[in-house]
Amino acid sequence: AAALTPERARAGLEDAGGCLALAAVNAPAQVTLAGDRESIAALQARLCEQGIFCRRLEVDCAFHSRHMDPLREALLRELKDLRPQKSRVPFYSTVSGAEMCGAELDAEYWWRNVRAPVRFADAVAALLPSQPGSLIELGAHAVLAAALSEIAAAQGAQVQVLPSMRRGQSDWHVLCTSLSALYVAGHEVNWRGFYGLDEAAPPPFMELPRYPWQRQRY
Repeated sequence: AAALTPERARAGLEDAGGCLALAAVNAPAQVTLAGDRESIAALQARLCEQGIFCRRLEVDCAFHSRHMDPLREALLRELKDLRPQKSRVPFYSTVSGAEMCGAELDAEYWWRNVRAPVRFADAVAALLPSQPGSLIELGAHAVLAAALSEIAAAQGAQVQVLPSMRRGQSDWHVLCTSLSALYVAGHEVNWRGFYGLDEAAPPPFMELPRYPWQRQRY
């Protein structure tokens, strides 16, 4: 992960002789690079010398690079029977970087999802004109919160960015805190779904503290 623009990242990749690839564009100046270990280490050292933020990500596979190519035929073969249908909610793809209807999500699409760069910034930028108001990152930790805020700022959009979970914190507490922020912002909450009630069940009631009568005459 590096604080580089896509253009600057691509220019630096030319010196790697095909050993590195632009794996993701997460924000206007946030990218992820993938490839050979030695090339990653050399790039990290070079960026550190230049005072550019970079952090090595400990992952098992160099996704979105040439290291995925041997999996192509097997993946296409396993997914050849997919019959994608039109989505019922708006769907913005990090593969195309634009809105898609859903019927295009065939085996070839999912291969591109593994091999092509993640166009997260483009997808979010395409979504923002619909004025979502709030963005919730679904994941084990809010790793893209800063990227979401950066994209919104570049687009001049006013949105609040909320996590679903945070590392080292109670999942339930974080989720409920974000839900409360959505409620305060004016989003409608399905309270029956929150409490796990069906339509016929009576609404839940909560005992509130009783008023502390002093029982003194005046």
